[in-house]
Amino acid sequence: MTPSSEEQHLLTEEYLQLDEESRVPDNVLRLYHNEKPNQESYAGALLRLSSKCPNIHWTLRAIGLTLLPTFLHPTSKDEEVKPLRRTACLDGLRGVAAFFVLNFHFYGAFLNANGGYVVGDPSLARFWNLPIVKVVSNGTAMVHIFFVISGYILSLRSLQQIRKRNLEGVLVTLSSSTLRRGIRLFGPTTLALSIEAFALWMGLFEFSRPNMDLIPWEQSHFPPRLESAGEHLSLLRRVVWALSNFFDWNPYYPIELDGNLWTIGIEYRCSVALFVTLLAFARIHNPRMRRPILAFLTAMCISYQRWDFVLFLAGMMLADFDTWADDQDIKTTTSHKMFWGIVTLIGLFFASSPFGYAERAWGFGAITQFGAKVYYLEPYHFAESIGAIILVLAAMHAYHLNWVLTTSVVQYLGRISYQLYIVHGPLIRAWGFTIVPLFWRALSDSTPQRGETPYVVGVVLGYLAYLPVAICLADIYMRLLDDNCVRLARWLEKKLTTES
Repeated sequence: MTPSSEEQHLLTEEYLQLDEESRVPDNVLRLYHNEKPNQESYAGALLRLSSKCPNIHWTLRAIGLTLLPTFLHPTSKDEEVKPLRRTACLDGLRGVAAFFVLNFHFYGAFLNANGGYVVGDPSLARFWNLPIVKVVSNGTAMVHIFFVISGYILSLRSLQQIRKRNLEGVLVTLSSSTLRRGIRLFGPTTLALSIEAFALWMGLFEFSRPNMDLIPWEQSHFPPRLESAGEHLSLLRRVVWALSNFFDWNPYYPIELDGNLWTIGIEYRCSVALFVTLLAFARIHNPRMRRPILAFLTAMCISYQRWDFVLFLAGMMLADFDTWADDQDIKTTTSHKMFWGIVTLIGLFFASSPFGYAERAWGFGAITQFGAKVYYLEPYHFAESIGAIILVLAAMHAYHLNWVLTTSVVQYLGRISYQLYIVHGPLIRAWGFTIVPLFWRALSDSTPQRGETPYVVGVVLGYLAYLPVAICLADIYMRLLDDNCVRLARWLEKKLTTES
């Protein structure tokens, strides 16, 4: 029933007597007065309810905004749009890389995503394994991109201060970065592992565990459920301790909870090693002296098979060149676009080098043979490292690639990239391994075989049901947990470094 004008006036007077924090937003009040019968009853009820219990509205609104991803939050027209940083394209590239890692782990759980395109092999001669196309699901190459970007971003400010001969600024920057880096990396990771251990104890993974018979090659990566809460706490302690062990440079895969987080320990160790390298170069102001030493150090790391730190040093080298470049604007001439377009394609080609069967994959046989002479322990790192370095370089200079990476959608992916990397694995095991078999049963009377049309269609439909949940969960994790870890690191640094 539509209230009369007198009732509306009395209700408005009652509303105006509320304190400012208890008021319903003006847009809801206007909605109530508009001649829209379908909305008046809701607005009127909301106003009456708010006048009696004003905190209910704000509680419901806070819950709604928490569950909604940030791109669906209401924004003000007067809100100032912040200009993008020079390195915003690298944020976008990191977001795309995290998204491709998600693709790799999801599709790799059901399809053969590790191999390249092998002519004559029905299981590998698939469209998604073709060179360049494979980039969208080549998760190992994306890890290489992460490391190059980290090397670039972590060294850029120090290199700028070295150019200005600001030695004190370099020391402050490196001290701050070293102090906060561990909290930044292991804070969100430890929280995520704790939540996963709790969910495992509560049995939230048991819905998908029976389906592991349909995905036998993933059984070794599915975390076991232990008997008691104490055992899960002990498991969590062992995983976090091993993952954060700075003195063990061997890769650790915490498959007891989430094997996808193996890169976090490497990221931390290489970050600290990079800070030490920058400290050593702090007084070498002449780039003609510094760069040969950096190149020699990189060659030594290659000989030691430290492909991970090589990528950090490569990022530092790219940042050094950009820091000393007189003209950092991206040129828009046709020749410049064509040149960097070709460079981008070359980078995509190398980045699509497969993790497995690379010596048999179409287009990568000779590259893999040469890579085995460089990285004889793990030859696949060679081509993927080359691709990662080229793509980071192209992101900073290629007009079309830079434009794509600075669009709002890609920048949003960059903002949630770390959180998406953290949450996507457990969600695949809890939700993805539950929903995909349901689609298989709906599409076929019996479980389809791997590679059959109902099998592939079920995987694609499951991916479409999984992806929005993963993005929303990463967004929530960013706002509730990860951002607070960043604030904690800054607060702790301020408390520790402020003179008493």
